[in-house]
Amino acid sequence: MSIHAATIVLTVSLLFAPMLVAQENGTTPRRPDGTPIYSSQRVQLNKKDWARPGITKEVLEKATVYYTLDGGQSWIPSSAGMQEANAQVPYPHCVFKAAQDGQHGFYFRLSGDPAPGVGTMPDKQQVYIDTTAPGLRIIAPDGTTTAKNGQPVTIVYEYDDPNPAQGKGIKIEYSLNEGQNWSPITTDSAPTGNYVWTPTVTDTVKCWIRITASDVVGNTTMPVRSQVPFTIEGPPKNESGPIVEELDEQEIKVFFVGPKHGRIFFEYTDFYYKVTNSTKSATKLVRVWYSMDGGMTWQVGGANRTGENEGKVTVYFHEGFRRNGSFGNYQKIDFYYQVVTVDNIKNVPDPAETAMHFSMDSYLVDIEGPSLAVYTPAFGDVLYRGQIPNNTESGKYFIEWDGADRNLIPHVTMAGYERGPVAIYYSSNPDAREPLWTLLADRLPIDGRFIKFNDLPLGRCQIKLVGMDQMGNTSTRMTGIFDVRDGSGYSNPVQPVNDIEIDRLWSEALNLYQHKKYAESVDKYDRALAIAVDVSSERSDPLRHDKAVALYAKGQVEDARALLEGVVARNPDGLKYRYTLASVYLRSGSRAKAQSQCEEITKRDEVEPHVAARAMLASIHYQDGQTAKAEELWKSVVKHGSPASAEYKEAKMQLEAMEQRKKK
Repeated sequence: MSIHAATIVLTVSLLFAPMLVAQENGTTPRRPDGTPIYSSQRVQLNKKDWARPGITKEVLEKATVYYTLDGGQSWIPSSAGMQEANAQVPYPHCVFKAAQDGQHGFYFRLSGDPAPGVGTMPDKQQVYIDTTAPGLRIIAPDGTTTAKNGQPVTIVYEYDDPNPAQGKGIKIEYSLNEGQNWSPITTDSAPTGNYVWTPTVTDTVKCWIRITASDVVGNTTMPVRSQVPFTIEGPPKNESGPIVEELDEQEIKVFFVGPKHGRIFFEYTDFYYKVTNSTKSATKLVRVWYSMDGGMTWQVGGANRTGENEGKVTVYFHEGFRRNGSFGNYQKIDFYYQVVTVDNIKNVPDPAETAMHFSMDSYLVDIEGPSLAVYTPAFGDVLYRGQIPNNTESGKYFIEWDGADRNLIPHVTMAGYERGPVAIYYSSNPDAREPLWTLLADRLPIDGRFIKFNDLPLGRCQIKLVGMDQMGNTSTRMTGIFDVRDGSGYSNPVQPVNDIEIDRLWSEALNLYQHKKYAESVDKYDRALAIAVDVSSERSDPLRHDKAVALYAKGQVEDARALLEGVVARNPDGLKYRYTLASVYLRSGSRAKAQSQCEEITKRDEVEPHVAARAMLASIHYQDGQTAKAEELWKSVVKHGSPASAEYKEAKMQLEAMEQRKKK
């Protein structure tokens, strides 16, 4: 098989450790999409296809290695310098040092080659860097739990990691002497979130639980210990008289409930507590300490000084917790809970007074930006500047988007207090190596529609949306490139009354379809088509197409197919119509007809490849045993598709599987 000019072979090596070759090491952990995972920030990249005449040491020194963390939506030039082949590495290579965890894609460019642009797909392989231990928190048993000798008790914990260990990674221990000695419960169980243990004791005891967690590449947490012990009742005593339970007069129990989802989302966070104080000294305060270096140093985050045994402690983080002067940037925070009485009796000593350095709780910080999708303007759209006569919607542009995040910046419109998570920019030179972006609007909601009279520069334009959450994490999404044209001198006839009614019924039909009211949607389409008997097929066929989709959803497959066949016959170059018809054919068992429609699409999609049709055709070829054709089409899907799309992910998985089979 020939190697594409942009193909790279990745080799990952641990610093001062033997080299690990990603393609040849069958034991290397992989993510579900096949991406290899490594716990080292240092990645050695080998560029085999540059091992040829003309690629000299001087040429390599001027080459640039770009990397992306978002599937090619944005590219960053790295400082990794290319080196020529030597005795240890027989190919041109470089050592890339990752600045953060996550999935990294790479792009190699010689001097004079253009930099990768927005949407440029990474070279053949990617790596996932994971240097962070899992987030871990013990939930149960707590101080209110009473277990019995010889009877099962469930240990419940929260485990959070993007690359969990498979079938192992959890070590659970118990102590009956306040942590002086620990005995194993399980040494390597799966991170399921719970473990059933049957304790055996000879007398009633207090028991502490300690858990250590690892991920698939071996990143391991510091041991996390239960906040307070729980009770295990021993077997009944064969003694006369009543059994009297002695009260420890110096005992203080505290039970805390931390942030929702086990994550810290804000510059501050609330902890709710309940104290059981059986000493003769009243509770004075409840204090929460926190550490950002694994328990080596601690500081007070907040305290409740009301003296109440049930309440809330609000923890405020220090200025170093803020990213860019505004928001947080830590991946894990450890917490330590303390109760102090009026006579200075403490349930636990100050963390600085103990050498144990254990945390009672740990939480992950929000490090993920909002998810965003932008729908309009679309690739190839034409927007007119200046109002067109008799068209009230002309001279405007519409930007539609939606998104989600569990930690949104609130959208506030009150004058002087405006806030919002989304900003919109435009570029009038989107084809440039470094486009210039100008702010259009900011402090917008996470989903919405921005409408403005079109004052964009004439020519090719592109819109960029940037979303930010309360922790300062950002994400970016781009529209396709569209054209802005001068609308002066353009005339548009007054829209007939029938056309207005058709548009109204059409809009209602679409809304009903989106709410899964398919029968009512079809009825609206029928009423619109009854009015549209005298309009051109260019206007009525899109209506028939949408009706066919609703018919299919309603279960009238044959009616949908017949309607779509007529639309395609009148519009042979309508790729959207052909793809919908191919989907109906395939789902109803007519694979040959589906293949024919997809092949017709690929003959007509030179300007903008129809990714979904190519993915469907690849699957059909693969099922028919035509693997070479399927492979070529899947490569096209990976090259032109969005990394977030199902077609792209399926194509990547199939190509990786093909590569693995070729090596066997």
